[in-house]
Amino acid sequence: MIGTSTKRPELQGLRAVAVLAVLIFHFNADWLPGGYLGVDAFFVLSGFLMAVILSRPEFQSVKDIRSFYKRRLKRVVPAAFFVAVLSIPLAFYILLPFEMRDYSASLVGIVTGTMNIMVANKIGYFTPLAEAQPLLHFWSLMVELHFYFLIPVVFLIFKVPKARLIAVSLLFLISLGYAQYRSLYAVNDAYYLLASRAWEFLAGVIAYLLMSSRILSYKRWYVDIGLIIVGLYFAFFNSSYQHPSISTLPFITGLMPLLIFGSQFKGTIKDVLASEPAVYLGNISFSFYLWHNLFIVGLSAFYPQTQLQDFLFVFLATLVFSHLTFTYIEQPFLANKISFKATKRPLALVITVLIACLLLVGLTGFKTKGFPDFWKSHSSEQSVKAYELYMLGQKYAKPLEEARCVKSVSTLDSLKKVDLDACEKQFGEGVLVIGDSHAIGVFRALLAGLKDQKNSFLIGVNKGSCKAYSDRPDCFFNQLRMDSSSITKNFKKVIYVQRDFDLSKSNVAFNFLSDLAKTAQVFWLGPRFEPAIEAKEFVSSGCDAEFKFSSAKLGDLKMKNDKLESESRNKPLNFIHAEKYDLGVYGDCASLYWRDSNHWTQQGVEHSAIKLKPLISGN
Repeated sequence: MIGTSTKRPELQGLRAVAVLAVLIFHFNADWLPGGYLGVDAFFVLSGFLMAVILSRPEFQSVKDIRSFYKRRLKRVVPAAFFVAVLSIPLAFYILLPFEMRDYSASLVGIVTGTMNIMVANKIGYFTPLAEAQPLLHFWSLMVELHFYFLIPVVFLIFKVPKARLIAVSLLFLISLGYAQYRSLYAVNDAYYLLASRAWEFLAGVIAYLLMSSRILSYKRWYVDIGLIIVGLYFAFFNSSYQHPSISTLPFITGLMPLLIFGSQFKGTIKDVLASEPAVYLGNISFSFYLWHNLFIVGLSAFYPQTQLQDFLFVFLATLVFSHLTFTYIEQPFLANKISFKATKRPLALVITVLIACLLLVGLTGFKTKGFPDFWKSHSSEQSVKAYELYMLGQKYAKPLEEARCVKSVSTLDSLKKVDLDACEKQFGEGVLVIGDSHAIGVFRALLAGLKDQKNSFLIGVNKGSCKAYSDRPDCFFNQLRMDSSSITKNFKKVIYVQRDFDLSKSNVAFNFLSDLAKTAQVFWLGPRFEPAIEAKEFVSSGCDAEFKFSSAKLGDLKMKNDKLESESRNKPLNFIHAEKYDLGVYGDCASLYWRDSNHWTQQGVEHSAIKLKPLISGN
């Protein structure tokens, strides 16, 4: 019967909750801000299940572990490769060349088991966005495979239960500490790599070891409090929090009581989790996870403004395809009805063909940068023109390498390598641009206005998401707040730039900038007006389409500029309202001013230079 399982039914129900949370988050993050934690729940459950399996008598030697690896590959590879191959026609139909390039790289990453590493390290041009990439969610499968490969080693080395618990607990703490550190200094590494995710799997392992050792006695309130914490995290945790990190720890530990005491736990929640529909969805949750994003990305390509009925369509379509994949791919492989060995079954040839297909499309697509000729052959002339403008917009004019006093850096340590005293002695006091990624555009705009870079003194210190009120240790503003005079003493002008603004932090920003104003003229460029239009919309619609900026977004930014301008009137600095340097348009068939929804192209930089120069040099 559909939904039957030899596994604990309440944990299969928990899998159903996890995969539904991920589906809702990917469809509309506003509906369930913490839905992406469903992946973390899967990691904990996987750790628990691996501990169950590896504790069995048949997995006590290196030879036995080979069958463990074989079964894990059967569990993941056939269904994953099958879905990946079927995603290829969809990708060719809906993706633009620059998206297809990243998708192609993901195919190679899936076959080689390195997709999560590719994403974390941005190999080549591989920086895909979730809303455009059908297979981006496969990164978590790579992390699971890496965990599957390593956890048997721990169980082989530490055979005594007490020593095993101590060893796993120590590894848990090391990984958690590493995750906390990397979440501050390297967000991508923390999110996508096993080293900073291992503690979540190990939490599941610890739960099993505690359960089997019977160290803890059952208390109903353990499970109740844990489930309340899990529910609150799903509802209110969001991407603004550091993750995975200590911030995630309550969610992970909240899952553990259900794992440890689920068989003793009674009540309505247990009944719901153990119900036949929940267990059924939990059983097919792997296939459901594989398919769901393909339908979301495909639907979004045609209907950007999705509604509730669209969600129901995605859910039902994913359910049907998941059931078929589970029935005809997953179960036959796990039941040994299909073998990998060609001497036993010709379907091994099918697996080989699937791998060859993925590698061929992946390598060719990445090399050709997304099959642009194929895309152009069935696209309108205006879309092709828009695409060419977009690709041109990704290129920037860089400072001349021999211009030793014209530099853009991301840390104060890099800035200290520039001989500022020598630059001031040769060219006089310089201009310093500080801020987040938007400051890079302003730096380039000022650079565009220089007649001779070699005989100029212009420095940019900028890093994405770094703000004057940021507490991030990897953000240079922490150092600047402690000792700004040693950096700014060589500059006659300091220009501060930040995307958007949290008005509740205005005092912190004004105090910081007022301190800089003791040694230099300070200009604060108000948070600029952004189109909130993605490049894909520009390319797909054609360069001659009329693009209207989001009135709500513009209204919010204007309100913030108005308030900051009003507050600045009694401050020793110059606040420049965004209206004074607003570009006003997104682009047309002659120019494209924005390379994404909020950053300028080189054409945008040059256009901005005309507006910015008199605002700054005229004071």
